[in-house]
Amino acid sequence: MKIRARLTLLLVAAAGAVHAADPNDLNRLRETLACEECDLRRADLKHADLAGARLAGASLSDAELKEAVLKNADLTGADLRRAELGKADLSGIRAGRAILLGADAEKASFAAADLTGAKLADSELEHADLTGARLDDADLRRADLERSKFDGAEAAGADFRQADLERASFRGARLDGSDLRRARLSRTLMTDARLRDVKLKGAVLSRTDFTGADLTGADFDGAHFRRTILAGADLTGAEDLTAKQLQSACGDAGTKLPDGLTVRPCR
Repeated sequence: MKIRARLTLLLVAAAGAVHAADPNDLNRLRETLACEECDLRRADLKHADLAGARLAGASLSDAELKEAVLKNADLTGADLRRAELGKADLSGIRAGRAILLGADAEKASFAAADLTGAKLADSELEHADLTGARLDDADLRRADLERSKFDGAEAAGADFRQADLERASFRGARLDGSDLRRARLSRTLMTDARLRDVKLKGAVLSRTDFTGADLTGADFDGAHFRRTILAGADLTGAEDLTAKQLQSACGDAGTKLPDGLTVRPCR
């Protein structure tokens, strides 16, 4: 997942048509920290201090923002597709409906960020911090979220289809109605998370920890259980949950299951 081909960029470069940021817009940003709707494509802003910048609607596609500080910046509707955001500080940003398709944000901080409706499909967010972030209706399909932290995040209706969430943490997160079909959740922490009506069809739940989670109405059709922890979890009304799946799981006296199903105690 960490190796990402950028064939389109290579083809454009070969044709000699690579676009550079507008110099006037770059100067405006540096002098005023206000550059809404600006053309900053491919801008070199590595290590830049842009805390509190107003960049709503700006085009930052393919921009170099590694280790930049964008804390509390306004990136509402901004275009950051394929941007390099490794180790950047994006905590507290307002980025509703922002486009981060294919962005590389490994080890970046999005703590308390507002990413409502943002497009993060195919992005790289390994080890990223999204503690307390707002991700309602966000698109995270096929994103690499391995070991990322979503504790206390709000992600109702978010699309995590085929995302890699191995060893990620969602302690106390709210993901009601989210789509996790075919997502990889091996060793993922979902303790005390609210997961009402989530779709887990074909998801890999190997050693996933759902201790105390609210899974009422969840769809487990074809989900792959292996040492899955359901202690204290509420699976009332769960759909397509089978006795065979539960043979590879464990629970306790607090585990609530659909009628007729049982689970062995965790040791």
